[in-house]
Amino acid sequence: MYSRFQLAAKYLKYYFTSSNGKGHGTHSPFIFHFITNILNDKNSTKNIQELKS
Repeated sequence: MYSRFQLAAKYLKYYFTSSNGKGHGTHSPFIFHFITNILNDKNSTKNIQELKS
């Protein structure tokens, strides 16, 4: 069993080294487009409004 410190260290290591957050390795074209153009867009407030409507 890991201590809280070890779990926090593992989480931070994963958070800073994981590489799938930009959509690479995603097979579905729809999901790739969603990740790259909606989730990773810095100006996504317009996109969120479009999704809500």
